[in-house]
Parts: sequence; structure tokens; C-alpha cells
Amino acid sequence: MRQALAALGVVATLLVAAPALASVTNGQIAFSTSRDGNFEIYVMNADGGNKTRLTSNGATDLGPVFSPDGSKIVFSSLRSNNWDIYVMDADGTDEVRLTEDPAFDGEPSWSPDGSTVIFSSERDGPRNIYRIAADGTDAFALTATPDTDSNPRWSPDGTTIAFDSSRAGNRDIYLMNTDGTGQTAITSDPAADSLSAWSPDGSRIAFTSARNGNNEIYVMEADGANPIRLTTDAASDTGASWSPDGSKLVFWSLRAGDPDIFTMDADGGGLLKLTSSSAFDSSPSWQTLISTPVGLVDRTQGFWHVRTAEGNVAGFFYGNPSDIPLMGDWDCNGTDTPGQFRPTNGLVYIRNTNTSGIADADYFIGNPGDVPLAGDFDGDGCDTVGVYRPQNRTVYLFNSLGSGGTGLGAADVSFEFGNAGDLPFAGDFDGDGTDTIGVHRPGANFVYLRNSNSAGFADSKFFFARIGDIVFAGDFNGDSRDSVAAFRPSANQFIIQYLNGTRPPDEVFTFGAADWYPVTGAFGF
Repeated sequence: MRQALAALGVVATLLVAAPALASVTNGQIAFSTSRDGNFEIYVMNADGGNKTRLTSNGATDLGPVFSPDGSKIVFSSLRSNNWDIYVMDADGTDEVRLTEDPAFDGEPSWSPDGSTVIFSSERDGPRNIYRIAADGTDAFALTATPDTDSNPRWSPDGTTIAFDSSRAGNRDIYLMNTDGTGQTAITSDPAADSLSAWSPDGSRIAFTSARNGNNEIYVMEADGANPIRLTTDAASDTGASWSPDGSKLVFWSLRAGDPDIFTMDADGGGLLKLTSSSAFDSSPSWQTLISTPVGLVDRTQGFWHVRTAEGNVAGFFYGNPSDIPLMGDWDCNGTDTPGQFRPTNGLVYIRNTNTSGIADADYFIGNPGDVPLAGDFDGDGCDTVGVYRPQNRTVYLFNSLGSGGTGLGAADVSFEFGNAGDLPFAGDFDGDGTDTIGVHRPGANFVYLRNSNSAGFADSKFFFARIGDIVFAGDFNGDSRDSVAAFRPSANQFIIQYLNGTRPPDEVFTFGAADWYPVTGAFGF
């Protein structure tokens, strides 16, 4: 199986959280507008079409910012006669108030993993930078100056926060560590520099500057070097946000007389006007759509939620509650489809389409309590099902599928691997076209990978995941090698690596619910 499924169980430890979010597409653009009389949050397509109102409140709603996975929007609101931070789903539902301080709280944005919101606040006097958990708990200050610190933005690698500060007399862009230490200016022009926006790869920062007499959009390297002017209009251009793929910037401008939203290429060319309203349109934020091929199965309902190539989610019913989900290319046509292993009796049920319906084949393969493994264990281009028996730490692999509710007989290959308590999964870890076995050892917080289906020591081992995670493997970057990933039920998060080893993850995104079970594969959507 080119993108193999995890086994049943819980697993161990993630050392660093620094997502790159490479498997993305450009989604909608959120913005603030006064076209309804007061400022509300809208979204529109990237070409300006399908403008849709999300908030409907008599007060002012400003500054929407999409979460890193595109599923939520954080914004500032003057409802309750006080500026506070709110979060809602990307479709405008489920609004939640995060702050309730009598002082100003505003200008919010997200940490790369979506677990934290950073914002500016006057709760302790002058405006400074604060952080708060995404559930509204544990607020604390990161800066404490008598001047104004504002507009914080977290770097994509999770290590640095950029913000504006007037502490040197005029507004400049500063960087600091995520705990507030190491505050350093990276611009020092006599004119005002503000509103930083990290490029998706973290190598550049777009910002607004008045250094040429009016506000224009500039871009510089992440350390402040080599600032380049991107816009050259006599009117004000400000408030840039990057497209998720890094190819474009969206910003708002007075060049048409009224404040409107524009996009341009990352080099300043290709200008496109998205709004043409006599109202005030501003503060655009571009949505990330995750297109990583993962899915989740609600085992209580037997309902499968799988991501399509466009970042959408397709769904269908298949299986019974408590079955263990599998994905495999059972009919050798290049598309992975669902299977289920019933741990109470060792039965396998496979289906050859990603649709609701009954099994195309069912057969006995193991004993009650076995853990299923799906993969191409002999390199013939077709996936089959094996099992791992925890009682004797033995892998049993079958190179064919069964049918008719009968048993397959003796395994084609069997061998011992791992220790008591290990949790198995399968993948093509060396890119040779054959899936082999890996295990996660929760007590040691290690993953052990073997590159042949035989007994022996692990060919590689490294730290990965956290207690409570479910580990699996897949080819997430198209290099024909499977790498480890984890679903973290405590945060509804996927943690994806493109290479095996102790290293920061390449993607971290939120999807699903805590009691759902992860799958991956070439779904054909």
C-alpha cells in the first residue's frame, strides 16, 4: 500500500511543532466591509466572486484572520460596547468570545498549529502583545513597553513573532521569540513600517511602509534585509496577506477612491481588483485549504470523511461500530478504498469503491484481538491485509485476498518484530515498492522501522508523536516513500512528516473529531 494505514492503539511524542503546510490550495478571502451600514465580516472567492456575509451584528466586526488550516476565523468585535476577540467557523457559525477584558483587545492572529491566538491589548495600560489559548484560557503578556506594540503575526515555523512597535519613536517592525524574549527591530526607516505578513515558507515578510510618502506594500527577507517596493500608486496601499501557495498577495487600497480589495503577484505584477463598492472594504485574509490525502472514520456511525484533491471533504457510510478501518488498493486499479477488520472475530470486509454499500469480499484472516495491517507486502502493485498479534509480537502477512467468508489458511510470511506493548503500522519506508512493518513504542517514545518483511533489528528508529496519538504512514509529498504521521485526538490535529527521523513536522492541521480514526491513501476524488 503506497499510503499505508495505522494500527489500533495509542502512541507517543512530538518534539517540535513547526509546520510548513506545503500541501495546500488557495481558498477564499475574508475581509471587513461597511457595505451593510456597519462593519461586518465577509468572504469571497479569490477572483472576487461569491461575496458572502458571515457576521450579522449591530456592532463593528473587523480584522478577520483565517486559522492555519482554514477551518476558523478569528476577528475583533465592538459588540458589548467593548473591543474583544472572537472566533467562528469559516462559514460564520459557532461564534465564541475569547476575551472579556474591559480594556481594548484586538488585532488577533494564530499560532501555526492553531492552538494559540496572539493579539494586542491595553488591559495593563499601553497597548502590548498578548497570547491566549484558542479556548480563551491562559492569557499572558509577551511585551510590556510604555509605547505601542501591535499587529502580531506568528512565523510559519513556529519560532518567531513579528509585530509593530513605536518604542523607537516611529513605527517599526520587530521580531521576538514566542515567549516574548529577544525583541529586536528589523526595520529602522524614519517613516512608519507596520502590518507585517510572513510568506508561507517563512523566508520573507510583506509589510506596509510610508517611506515613499504614502503607504505602499513592500517585501523584505525575514531578517529585514533587502526591502523591495511592490506597489507604486499615489494612493494608499496597505494590509497585505499572502496566498497560501505564496504566489500572490491580497491587500486593500484607496487607488480607486473608495477602499477596495486587490490582489497582485508576489513580484508586484498582475494587479486584479476584487471589490468595487462605495463602502469601506479592508483587512483581507487568504484561506488555506489543506489537500493532504487523509481521512477520518467515525467508528460509532460507520461514516468515512476523506479529503479530496481540492481540499474538500467527501463522505460515505461503510462498516459497523467498533470495526477497525483500513484503506488499500484491493483491486489493483490505483485507487485506495475502504476495508474493515472486526476485532471480535478476525473477519475482514473490503469494498472496491469509495461509496456507501456492502462489502465486495469478506473472509477470516486472524484471531480476536489481532491488529490489522494493510499494504502491498510482496511488491506486486496490489494491497492485501495482514495482522499483528500482540500476544506473541508476531506479524502475519498474506499476499492475496479472500472471499466468501472463508479463511485464508497459513500466512505467506510470518516473523517476530517489536516488543510487548508496541503498536504496529505499515508503509514503504525505503521506496522499493514493498510495504514493510513499523512499530511505535509508547513507553520509549520511539518509532522503529524495518525495510524487509523478516525478523531482525529495526533499520531506523527515531522519536515521534505524543502519548494518545494514533500513528500511521503515507507518501505525503509524492516521493514514493512512506513517512510517519499521527492523528492527535486531544486537539483533532494531524501531524505529518515528509521524511522519517527526529525532525519538525512538515504539516500540522486540524480536521475531524477526537473519537474518529485516521486513514490515508489515493482516494480517487
